[in-house]
Amino acid sequence: MPGKLLWGLLLWGCCLRLLACWSQPQLLSDDADGYVAHAQSLLQTGRFSGPWTGRPTAFRPPLLPLFLSFPMAFGMSPAAAVLLTQLLASLLCVLAGVRLAGRMNFGLRGSVLIGLAVAMDPLLLRYSMQPMTETVCAGLLTYGLLLLADNERAAVQWRSGLLAGLVFGAGVLLRPVMLIAAVLILLLETAGRLRSTNRAMAAVQLPPAVPVSRSPWTWFLAGLLLVVTPWILRNRIVLGSWVVATTHGGYTLALGNNPDFYRDVIRSGRGMPWDGQALDSWQQRSLEQAAAAGIDVGDEVSLDDWYYGQAVEAIRSDPGSFCAACLLRMQRFWALSSATSDGWSAIIPGTWYLMLWAGLLLQLSSGRWREQIPRWCWLCVVAFCLLHLVYWTDTRMRAPLTPLLILLSADGYRWCRGWFRSAAVTDRQSEPLDPDAPRPVRQESVPSLPLRQQPDDLPTDRNM
Repeated sequence: MPGKLLWGLLLWGCCLRLLACWSQPQLLSDDADGYVAHAQSLLQTGRFSGPWTGRPTAFRPPLLPLFLSFPMAFGMSPAAAVLLTQLLASLLCVLAGVRLAGRMNFGLRGSVLIGLAVAMDPLLLRYSMQPMTETVCAGLLTYGLLLLADNERAAVQWRSGLLAGLVFGAGVLLRPVMLIAAVLILLLETAGRLRSTNRAMAAVQLPPAVPVSRSPWTWFLAGLLLVVTPWILRNRIVLGSWVVATTHGGYTLALGNNPDFYRDVIRSGRGMPWDGQALDSWQQRSLEQAAAAGIDVGDEVSLDDWYYGQAVEAIRSDPGSFCAACLLRMQRFWALSSATSDGWSAIIPGTWYLMLWAGLLLQLSSGRWREQIPRWCWLCVVAFCLLHLVYWTDTRMRAPLTPLLILLSADGYRWCRGWFRSAAVTDRQSEPLDPDAPRPVRQESVPSLPLRQQPDDLPTDRNM
């Protein structure tokens, strides 16, 4: 893509976000998940600790607070730090989406349209105005897949493979679901290479050995572990437990799988959203029950284990409501708009995502998902669905997948257009001839004239 056109796309994405932040500046300070508070605590204490307890914590993943703390350390306000971080993440989304479209052979026009779609997507636009992880995760996920695509094309594959592993590892420290996506990709590609190598060696009657140390996926795994392992070791040393992801997974699982939720949302038929007063009541009562059971509510690891136990007990005692809750979670995950949207705020995103979902169905029906890059994209979609099938879910949970969904949907429409074109050509070729139509006159063959003779070869009077 020409540099001026790419810079124009990036500038367009920045302008959209600056305009959105100008219209709703309060969103930059809406620290609902406490990431800004964790960044401030990191600056004050010099360690990753709880903003209200001062204790070492793993309740939230550490990468976004770390990103926010850098500009804040140089005097930026929290709102300005959020805006800067989200603008850079949005630029990475657009840039990686355009480059990945080029790897999928979309051409200049297709890549531009995909870049515009990523820049204007309603979910990415909304959550790029808040101190949340969705946009940053979308950028890292898309960039990681771009590096994997480059890894297959590069002459020195270990470099891009290692860098892709580092990027996916950074994503794990942002949203732990990235670990599931990385493992699925790694397992599928390694199994495929093992099968190919074994078939090739069986054909020449050699023992089935695979040079694993030279596989680019070994470097991908090395990069992943290089980033994630220090976080796991830190949690073991500081918290006394092998925490791979965070210490609020149990709470998130219990939030969507407890008797109150099943009663108020599933069996009542009212659906989402869950009434705020009922939610607050369950949260307070669950903490009281944990304390009554001898759990130190200030101990993140113990409380997380207790919540996991409560969720498993609720699922075991009411499997029917659990299955219905799983269906509700997938319905919310793939919803055309959020549960609280109405009017134009629901119609415009709903129309946009309805078009995207149609393209996804076309891509699946085309069979092109077997190709390498679409296969990786769909594995990431499966990873997110597996996690959010059982954990608490809403529409914003799919926002990190948005650039990949746009690429897959565009590929579906591209296949559909090619199919219609080929069908039209086939119909014209197979169209029967009209017996009443005049037939073309057959041209008799005309003997070719001899080449014109050169002047020296022309006959003269003496030779006549």
